[in-house]
Amino acid sequence: MNLLISCVIVHLFSSVYADTKLWIGPSTNFDNPRNWDHRQKPSSSETIVFNGSYNLPIEFPVGKMKACEVILPMNGEIIMPSNAIMSIGGEDGTSRCSGQDVYTMRNRSYWLDPKNWYSDQVNLATPDLERLPCTGDTVVFVHGLTYSLYIPNVVIHKLIINNQVRM
Repeated sequence: MNLLISCVIVHLFSSVYADTKLWIGPSTNFDNPRNWDHRQKPSSSETIVFNGSYNLPIEFPVGKMKACEVILPMNGEIIMPSNAIMSIGGEDGTSRCSGQDVYTMRNRSYWLDPKNWYSDQVNLATPDLERLPCTGDTVVFVHGLTYSLYIPNVVIHKLIINNQVRM
């Protein structure tokens, strides 16, 4: 009988403390201004630079994209959507590039980094461990963005990616 009462109490408390955790960590999107050294998307007159090696995929934008020049990485993965159009070079063929913008995000993010999560129930006094998704939590990744992260073996209640629930 005591075991049954204990199980009911644990279940009630786990339901009460269930939370929704929103990923606010980095995305790998080309259009994300935080991924560029000038903190803005490259313009059509700039050279796009992917220096060295990348330990994550970089997704180019859907639709039309223009660049004066593109310097590809030594190692890494670039994802070009099927409906993307990329134009490289100046309008008249003799134009010089006005500058360059370097893609700065090089590595995957970490699930276990509390700075990558947002919750309405978290404040400055909340311990780091409580900021991470737990067994009863719903985890949400914002629609339309791409992510590359290290995910440990964790159990959560629900995962929402691109507005689709994955259980």
